[in-house]
Amino acid sequence: MLAYLMYRSRLVPRAIAILGLVGGPLLFAFATAVLLGVFRQVSVWGAIGALPVFAWEMSLAVWLVFKGFTPSAAAALRHRGPVVATSPPS
Repeated sequence: MLAYLMYRSRLVPRAIAILGLVGGPLLFAFATAVLLGVFRQVSVWGAIGALPVFAWEMSLAVWLVFKGFTPSAAAALRHRGPVVATSPPS
């Protein structure tokens, strides 16, 4: 969810968000394979499945610490105003 929101809002570079969008489902698939006994969690395959998520988390953290959010995207989000939920017409 976080990767999707970062991708849509453009608060960080798209490449960083794409790492999360690819890594999340991949990690989910590898975790499911571990549960089904296809391979062990502590294996080469387990490490390969976790690598994109690790790269995403590290790159996102480094980017936010040193660069922060993209100023133009943050300003665009600020000028949109609050989102108000309304009920559909009856």
